[in-house]
Amino acid sequence: MEMLPVKPERKAQLENYAHRHEQDTAAALDEVLANYLEWRSRTIGNLSSNPNHRESVQAILKGYEDVKADAPVRDRFSGGVAREYCFPL
Repeated sequence: MEMLPVKPERKAQLENYAHRHEQDTAAALDEVLANYLEWRSRTIGNLSSNPNHRESVQAILKGYEDVKADAPVRDRFSGGVAREYCFPL
């Protein structure tokens, strides 16, 4: 079995999860990963059947990626969205 690198803080979270659920670490990782992949599959399935949902999720993911990348989100946000919903800047 190939070993994958895991950040120490993620490993600690996984070990904590395993302890709380009375599992060994490998079983906990398998469970968490399976749950995530199932959720992701359902989410992607919903995207194809509901265009409004697809647009919303895509916008949220783009915003998240912008924030993660420290992009100038405020400049983009101050355009239409802020005006449309009367957000104070």
